[in-house]
Amino acid sequence: MSDKVNLFSFPEYQEGFDEDETREKLAKTLGVDEEKVETWFESTKPTIILKSTDEATGNKFVAAIRDCGGVCELQEVELMTGL
Repeated sequence: MSDKVNLFSFPEYQEGFDEDETREKLAKTLGVDEEKVETWFESTKPTIILKSTDEATGNKFVAAIRDCGGVCELQEVELMTGL
């Protein structure tokens, strides 16, 4: 993986997790308001919630989101070269 990653949240829940409880836990754990979390799940596409962060921070967020019942993924930031 590169030095920088983006964290995407998917508008889905892990099997066996309650949807309302997952949204509440995400808001509390990530320190964002519940309305913001709602928008992540109302979307039909993944939402970027961390942009160009270091991999260690990204992994901490992945663990926290998954512990709450959310679905997420890290993707490498592609650096543009030759400009």
